[in-house]
Amino acid sequence: MPRLVACAVCLMLAPSVGARAGQLDEAIPWTGKRLVNLDTPGESVRGGVRFTGELRVFGASEDMLYGNLQLGYGASPSLEIVIRATLAERKTFNGDGFGIRHGGTDVELLGRLRSPRYPDWALEVGLSSAATAAQDDLFLTAQALYQRGIGPRTTFFLAPKAVFIDSNALIGIGGGVAVRLAEGLEAVGDITGMVSGDNTYSVHSGGRTRGEVWGAALRYAPPRGNRDLVLELGVTNGLGVTTGMSMTPGLGGSAAVVLGATWRR
Repeated sequence: MPRLVACAVCLMLAPSVGARAGQLDEAIPWTGKRLVNLDTPGESVRGGVRFTGELRVFGASEDMLYGNLQLGYGASPSLEIVIRATLAERKTFNGDGFGIRHGGTDVELLGRLRSPRYPDWALEVGLSSAATAAQDDLFLTAQALYQRGIGPRTTFFLAPKAVFIDSNALIGIGGGVAVRLAEGLEAVGDITGMVSGDNTYSVHSGGRTRGEVWGAALRYAPPRGNRDLVLELGVTNGLGVTTGMSMTPGLGGSAAVVLGATWRR
């Protein structure tokens, strides 16, 4: 699966620029809290609860099933508390004279801060507990989130983000789009490039290296009530929903089929 799929989706779906900002509610349904591998500012409803469950089925060198869980609670219109986890077993990829351990679990607790005065911006600060083949420690995470409406159906997103790992801090800049195709149907795509840090391993040498993380998906909200359920089908090379796992591609460019569902109340 070409690693530039998400970029192609962005280019095909983006309409001409020129509409005003702040059109998120028009442009995409309430699922706009997240693309595939990028968080977005979204809107926090006091007392609101949002739950997402997702499977990412990798083939090729990664050859792994990753489960993702995310629970968000609106503590106030300006603050959402999120706990999320990426879960997988651990395996070893056997190369020519070397082995690469991969997989494991990452759990993250974060706060998403969003001022009603600046609804297109948000800041996330979190703490990640990694128990993976590569890391086994606590790390601070941070993201700056921005959105801009470009037309009545499309929203553009920008998300610089970082995981502060000792001696290998991961810093990336992500961008993406969400497009309402029809009532209850949206398409999303994103891609993240690394500015600093090595986020994967070479399947040819076994050494650390960098790789982009991309994703694209369709989301459908069945026409019932307030659309409290949204179903997702997509493809990505990103491992999971936590800040660290969303900056980590599958080994050797491996891609996964994404199956997910989000429910809110």
